[in-house]
Amino acid sequence: MRSRSAPPRIGSFVAAGKVRVLVSMADRKLPAPYDKVVSFKEKGVDLVVGTWRGLGVPLNTPPEVVQYLREASRKTGEDPAFREALLKANLQPAYLDGEQFQVFMNSQSAYFKKLLAGLNIQK
Repeated sequence: MRSRSAPPRIGSFVAAGKVRVLVSMADRKLPAPYDKVVSFKEKGVDLVVGTWRGLGVPLNTPPEVVQYLREASRKTGEDPAFREALLKANLQPAYLDGEQFQVFMNSQSAYFKKLLAGLNIQK
């Protein structure tokens, strides 16, 4: 599952007017109370940062356990009530299985390596 971590955590503060969000690192326009917040992308800055979550098991996990967890995760990810609850919490549901998730994690690793290299941070 992928999410935009901060919006769900601070949404009540934003809605109450206690916090003002200046910019978003999301790849899409966010729903209220963030619908008026501009993104870095909209300002011409190629920066998209989000938070994602995944389920992993040790390498020696029995195949039948892996298959059971895959099926349970897939079914949960497809459940309309679960997806609706995520969207209400400003979390974007997205299910990736095994190799697809590995490809995604590798792409995220490459993205952040490139991003950090461009910042020229000295040790």
